[in-house]
Amino acid sequence: MDVLSVNDGDFVTLSEGAAYTAAYRDQFPSMDGVIKGLFVGRNKINSLLNQENVVGLRIYFGLNEEGVPNLVIVGAKATGDDVTSLIVERLRPCPPVCGSGNSLNGN
Repeated sequence: MDVLSVNDGDFVTLSEGAAYTAAYRDQFPSMDGVIKGLFVGRNKINSLLNQENVVGLRIYFGLNEEGVPNLVIVGAKATGDDVTSLIVERLRPCPPVCGSGNSLNGN
């Protein structure tokens, strides 16, 4: 039985996304300047999505070897099972790589 779909998730407006990221920064003020977001390249995402039977991505929260928050990303099947033959981690943190200031990164 399928529990996941290629259409899961919702698009939100910029103002909704900005409210969510601002709430996160407000909830964890001691982390100000430590980590606001993470970047993963298109080729890594495509590699995960191009695996057999993958309908989307599952994103786990984690801490790296230095105790810094990071994400662990795997492909997921419609059954809900993870596809663990490829696992993406060691994403590029913001800061220092945040791009221009906007309402999502609070710069």
